[in-house]
Amino acid sequence: MVITWPLLLFFSLALNCTHFASSQLVEEDRQKEYAARNYKWPPEIIPDTPGWSKLMMRRFRQMEFQDDSNDRYNGYMNVVSSAYVAPNFTENGWGLTRAPQELVDEFR
Repeated sequence: MVITWPLLLFFSLALNCTHFASSQLVEEDRQKEYAARNYKWPPEIIPDTPGWSKLMMRRFRQMEFQDDSNDRYNGYMNVVSSAYVAPNFTENGWGLTRAPQELVDEFR
């Protein structure tokens, strides 16, 4: 039997596939890990203030009307990032404030 590159590639892919298939979590184990990490569904919007929650839910609803599935996916990823991953740091979202006059003068 002559070992050729296509045959070698086939066997290496076959071995890798069996490795990945056997290393999957069983559903019961996945649920235990989920609970151990204190995950919950649906996730809480950070921070859970009325204004921020309303804004994020509005953005989620806007994504439902995207015609292009790629744009819809990218939009959902951006909203998830804003709503669940990166908290806002002011009571009104990413609000603006005035810098101290001394600091402003120093940068001029």
